[in-house]
Amino acid sequence: MQRFFGYVLLVVLMVGLVGCGGGVSDTTIPAPPSSSEYQKGQDPTLDIMVDSFSQSMASNGTSTTNKFYMSTASAEEIKNFYTTEMTKRGWKTIESPSIPDTTSVNFQADNNVAAINMIDMSMAGGTGILVITTGTTVK
Repeated sequence: MQRFFGYVLLVVLMVGLVGCGGGVSDTTIPAPPSSSEYQKGQDPTLDIMVDSFSQSMASNGTSTTNKFYMSTASAEEIKNFYTTEMTKRGWKTIESPSIPDTTSVNFQADNNVAAINMIDMSMAGGTGILVITTGTTVK
């Protein structure tokens, strides 16, 4: 759970790193490969994490959209997918602070930041990769 709150801090920090960039017409964040959107009620532990994360992001004063997915792809496959897809859409990769047991990749386009974080659920006794996509527009 401590790592999860570290992830929340990472996303808040990424919001502060937004700079000016070229125009990007598509600011949507695609779903990760081999995944389904997480539905509340599927796992009590994940429900707590999802609720906590959503509440913390709602209180930071920015326009933020969070989506949660469970994927059977590896964290590296997911990271490679986003690096390819987001770059095709005109986003630029920005530096990602390191969080233990989490794979992250972050992007910036104009006043938009996309943070993609992957958590291997085997460390909590589960299976698959929890993928959290966070899109933030800073005004």
